[in-house]
Amino acid sequence: VLIESGHGRVDLDLADVWFLDGEGVGVLVGALRAQESAGGQLVVIASSPLVRRVLHVAGLGRLVAAG
Repeated sequence: VLIESGHGRVDLDLADVWFLDGEGVGVLVGALRAQESAGGQLVVIASSPLVRRVLHVAGLGRLVAAG
């Protein structure tokens, strides 16, 4: 909904998420593609070291902001 309504930057707060699997990464990739195609930016706030590591391994480390 945020992406469709034209928000330039969407911050996705995953601070309470302690586990992220391939399906979750796929959802993030889809959100990233949608946001970038709309000319926006997606930022993921992740405090869990495991979640940050999964995002880095998946090549999405550039999205991560410490949280």
